[in-house]
Amino acid sequence: MKNEFTLSGVRWIKITEPNEKEINELNREFPLHPLVLKELLIPTIRPKVDMYETYFYMVFHVPVFDEKERKTNPKEIDFILLRNAIITISYETVSPLEEFAKTIDRPLKNSPNENETAHFLHSIVNHLFSFSLRELDHIQENINTLEDVMFYGKNEEIVHDMYIARRDIIDFRRTIQPQGEMFLSLEENGALLYGESARPFFRNLTGQHYRICDILDGHKETILELYETNESIVTNHLNRTMKFFTVLAFLTFIPSLVANIYGMNITRIPFSEHPNAFWLVIGGSITVTLAVFLYFKIRKIL
Repeated sequence: MKNEFTLSGVRWIKITEPNEKEINELNREFPLHPLVLKELLIPTIRPKVDMYETYFYMVFHVPVFDEKERKTNPKEIDFILLRNAIITISYETVSPLEEFAKTIDRPLKNSPNENETAHFLHSIVNHLFSFSLRELDHIQENINTLEDVMFYGKNEEIVHDMYIARRDIIDFRRTIQPQGEMFLSLEENGALLYGESARPFFRNLTGQHYRICDILDGHKETILELYETNESIVTNHLNRTMKFFTVLAFLTFIPSLVANIYGMNITRIPFSEHPNAFWLVIGGSITVTLAVFLYFKIRKIL
């Protein structure tokens, strides 16, 4: 599906789920290198920017959280950057890009009346970064919830949720972090296409990328510390439970031993001929068990 917008003299051609016919039509209007045409028909795993004589080809990925799968998936957007036009190709609907398209009738903020294409590109990517920051806020909320639940004593119940939060951060970092070199390359070489006055736009995008990476690193460290703390609490609870059952087994061992001894088919067992032998054995067993129990209590073993 193809849509076209014009803002401040800049054409934006937005293609979603491209087919070969649309790509060929695009090539007739904007002659592209065969390698670029080939890559436009299939998704590209890694972000990159390739520079040609009259345009740049950039592969950008947006991390989008899927609530049903509870997983962050990368959504690819391919950019063809020309001097007076921007072409975006996405292989599925990318919600933040659709959000930006709905605001296309608004004028660019602080428009410098030159390098409008670089400014427009900055506006698109800036919106995508804003969406990523909202996703990071969602991760922060999950971390805060996990922390609260953990210290309320539901440590074993939240282990699975911690795995999901860690996977979410890993997937987010896997999508965002490799794009650093791409933005540095744009900052360094963008002037070849748009002139020196466009460099601040690309420098700003590089700074925003670093900011997102810094927030991600903070989330990564926090979730690892929470995970280690939760593991320590769960291990401590398990050790206390094991200690309790070990002591309980030792306490029940005493009356069981006495009962087995008096159950032997032999003669001359102490008190076996006494008329109150049953009560003496039971009383002795209980007395010894209570004495051992009090000893454990005094030594704070229980």
